[in-house]
Amino acid sequence: MALIVQKYGGSSVGNLDRIHHVADKVIKTKQDGHNIVVVVSAMYGETDRLIQLANALTQNHDPREYDVLISSGEQVSMALLSMALNAKKLPCTLIYGPTGRYTYRWHTYQSTNIRCEDRYY
Repeated sequence: MALIVQKYGGSSVGNLDRIHHVADKVIKTKQDGHNIVVVVSAMYGETDRLIQLANALTQNHDPREYDVLISSGEQVSMALLSMALNAKKLPCTLIYGPTGRYTYRWHTYQSTNIRCEDRYY
């Protein structure tokens, strides 16, 4: 049994059909006997949309509020994926918070992931 980390970008979680596809891949990995951590990006185009909203409001962003706004796209993706996994009978734990930070393009936001617990499977 290995610990598998899967990362899905915006196009991979870009709509509900794609999210179901990702959920099926996660379930297959878990059924193969592996522990799994899933990291998801915001749905395709969502981060750009949020940046445009912030820039339309002001060019003087407070870093904290900007991070909260930009990271909300990842929150949507991980919540939807978690819902899909639970609906497909793979209970999982959504983890969001200061588990790590990384920089992408011109903003910084908190890493997000979903952990599927062995005790539930």
